[in-house]
Amino acid sequence: MKKRSIRILICLLLLALILPCFTACHKHKLVVEWTKDENQHYHLCECGEKMDVGDHEWVQTKVIKQVNCVEAGIVEQTCNVCGMVRQVANEAYDHDWQDGYDLSTHFKYCVGCGEKIDQMSHSLILTRTNDHHIRHCKFCDYVQLKEEHDYDLITGICSYADCSKSKNETLLPSIK
Repeated sequence: MKKRSIRILICLLLLALILPCFTACHKHKLVVEWTKDENQHYHLCECGEKMDVGDHEWVQTKVIKQVNCVEAGIVEQTCNVCGMVRQVANEAYDHDWQDGYDLSTHFKYCVGCGEKIDQMSHSLILTRTNDHHIRHCKFCDYVQLKEEHDYDLITGICSYADCSKSKNETLLPSIK
């Protein structure tokens, strides 16, 4: 019986010595600086254990290269918690086509890159109103000329080429 009691006592003593190693081995001494990888940040203990583990919280801090319809852009992002900085590419977007015209043509152009497509010469038509004659393109908003009628004192007919409105003639108002 004495041998058995000694064995039990030795087992309890060993258990008392080993058990603390399976629980907290020490009071953690954390490195003050954040340790970072591409996905997370954490404080590292001197024993190698990671503490305060969290995913990065990215916010855009600066545009390095503006994205447009031809080229991808690059932005800089910074983690709000640990200060890690990374650069992220933004995909180029599709052209943003708008109608446009100049003195000789109308076209579609991309607001982002300035590319022009579907360029065609103006197709000018004359519209007469009671007060004006207007030469404008029938496909776009281009107006080449808007003048008041110039009536001949003797005939009372407008002397502008292709107009021939008489002073007493009443016309419907112009749509443009």
